[in-house]
Amino acid sequence: MIEHGLTITETEWIMYVVIDKGVILDDSNFLQKIEFVINKCKEKNKTRLLVDTSAAIRKVSVMKLFDGTKLLQKLGVVGFKIAIISPQLAEHEDSKFVENVANFSIHIPLQYFKNKDKALEWLLK
Repeated sequence: MIEHGLTITETEWIMYVVIDKGVILDDSNFLQKIEFVINKCKEKNKTRLLVDTSAAIRKVSVMKLFDGTKLLQKLGVVGFKIAIISPQLAEHEDSKFVENVANFSIHIPLQYFKNKDKALEWLLK
């Protein structure tokens, strides 16, 4: 299924979302995309989410990333586990900040990865 510049597929355990090549992910659409994806997960009863942002054009500020974690909490993603494939962000301080807020402040397991294999391995633990 392709919606909102996102290609969404699902397996028995995982909702897999690819932000399509050239789609701009910025402060104006970031929270809308999060809400759309989380609602799809809930609709399909999936609590393991793999998001691949590798081909997206990322222009999201660190404050909007922080707002994204607050939105996850507001949307009630209790029991979710979220892996984000973003080679350019996997080791970046902004993503480490988001991981820490998600994991320790709002108790949502969320982690950035450089590749899909490592992300899947972590999601399925």
